[in-house]
Amino acid sequence: MCGICGCFHHQTDHPLSRNWIEGMVKTLEHRGPDDRDVHLVDQCGLGHTRLSIIDLKGGRQPLFNEDRSIALVCNGEIYNYRELREELIGEGHRFTTDSDCEVIVHLWEDRGTECLDSLRGMFSFALYDGNSKTLFGARDRFGQKPFFYHLRDGAISFASEIKALLSLPFVSRELDEIALDQFLFYQFVPHPRTMFRGISQLPPAHFILAEKGEVRVERYWSWQLEPDELISEEEHLRRVRDAVQDAVESHLVSDVEVGVFLSGGIDSSLIAALAARHGNRKLSTFSISFPEKQYDESPFARMASEHIGTEHHDFPFAPGDVIQRLESMAARFNQPLADLAAMPLMMLSEHTAKKVKVVLTGDGGDELFGGYEKHRKTRRSAALMRGACRLWPDLFSPSELARCAADPLRFRKLRSRIAYRHLPEQESSYFKGYWEGWNRHRLYTPEFAERLGGAFTGLEQRVSPGDLPGDSLNRALLIDSLGYLPDDLLLKTDYSTMAHSLEARAPLLDHRLAEVAAKLPLDLKATKTETKVALRKIAADLLPPELVTRGKRGFAVPMKNWLKTDLREWVRDRLIDSASGTKQLFRPDAIDAILNEHNSGRRNHTSRIYSLLFFELWHRHYLQ
Repeated sequence: MCGICGCFHHQTDHPLSRNWIEGMVKTLEHRGPDDRDVHLVDQCGLGHTRLSIIDLKGGRQPLFNEDRSIALVCNGEIYNYRELREELIGEGHRFTTDSDCEVIVHLWEDRGTECLDSLRGMFSFALYDGNSKTLFGARDRFGQKPFFYHLRDGAISFASEIKALLSLPFVSRELDEIALDQFLFYQFVPHPRTMFRGISQLPPAHFILAEKGEVRVERYWSWQLEPDELISEEEHLRRVRDAVQDAVESHLVSDVEVGVFLSGGIDSSLIAALAARHGNRKLSTFSISFPEKQYDESPFARMASEHIGTEHHDFPFAPGDVIQRLESMAARFNQPLADLAAMPLMMLSEHTAKKVKVVLTGDGGDELFGGYEKHRKTRRSAALMRGACRLWPDLFSPSELARCAADPLRFRKLRSRIAYRHLPEQESSYFKGYWEGWNRHRLYTPEFAERLGGAFTGLEQRVSPGDLPGDSLNRALLIDSLGYLPDDLLLKTDYSTMAHSLEARAPLLDHRLAEVAAKLPLDLKATKTETKVALRKIAADLLPPELVTRGKRGFAVPMKNWLKTDLREWVRDRLIDSASGTKQLFRPDAIDAILNEHNSGRRNHTSRIYSLLFFELWHRHYLQ
């Protein structure tokens, strides 16, 4: 795991400064404290900070081909590098390191952009080909590793984190107001936007190619959800079992110890059970416990650990100075992310990093195998509603319902609730309970609302109608995999773990496993009464029944109560009295109203207040 950055200027009248690249590298030191380097050639500069995981002594980057005409910086891991290495050596290529990422350089030499088809792993990388004066960058299939970029007058700059791009003198810190509107609705900023106008995020499963003065972005892989009803249930389960085992084993490749984040949920427990079978040392697992029982999963984590036989580490959640922690998160997160699970995940990562350099996580299990309550609900018949959607496409359109606009008769709210009840797959693209369209209309100043223009780009618009699966469950899973998964869950994991120089790997997001999951019949994903059916059946042979049958829970903190008590006066000061960003865009009386309603107990506005608070703290750090 590392930090990457660089600049490529097509036009010679824009000279490249080594100081720019060195400044970018400095902002990424936390991602790779073990080593760093800068490489300049032609009009391209590449920077790298290294967290040593494979080939500890010899894997320094940039990495090169035989004649050093191609240079690469990579963040991530290529899990099938040994097979690719042998194949490439057989074709005449010579390697100078044992690094997993060196295979990318030689694959590019032979296959160009099609080199991505051969890679199994999580990655974001950029390489410069001096022969063709080309910069080529790419991001892994589900977006485990981030790739941000900025375009200017024939020049492209890129980095693992936005703050590295902000260190460049020509990159503006102008707020993207459309991204803010999306953030308040989703609680995250959907790619390719970021909260900064002019800085974009490369979507998962896409590459970016800069050559001959032009830059193009293209998709190289799609998750095709096509249930295969001709295969027996036993054969489907065998294929999933083999694919999960193979994914976990492949993700253990490392020259340092690998641990597991163990929550006691089915995903992380299954991964830990399979990981414990490999290696010559006792597996270390890590969890966080809470004093409040409704938030505490530690008993289930201990149950899993005792059953599997791991060396378990439980870290009590110590709220300590919550204000300081929130301030720190806003500074570390390059753009607002109002996920309440981020704080405990940051704390867990901080403690875990003192024990190991690499952890496996259960990320992706819900999105690939149908683990949310909404996935179970999709199995209800909604043929009449789907017919109505075809006849009146705007009536229940998530983008139409989510846009910032008044709702004096509450007709839009009624339509959204009808859709939630009878079209539960809409939950993947319409996020109820945060800042819905009519809430934002009351929150925004008239000037801000007018600038937005009343349009809204929803997550469902990332998929053309012809590419959507025919059934509700797989439609929901596909949109989840393109939205909530990369833009919230995986970005949160990257921010939280890399802030403490900890590498996180998600075996359930292995693309070979994903392609097996895509073939599962609906009844092996979710039924009207059960979620993640296939994974539960597989786990039944490995885990206690209490873990296999328990429902989904996640990290949470008692933010609702904190906002009423410990944080009450501080929040009011930040959002109203000494506001920076919120006072420019939002109406103080609207904020005052939700604070009063929440503090009196009349309504629970936790998510809405938290998103405003995180935006304000972020704004003070990055824009004030």
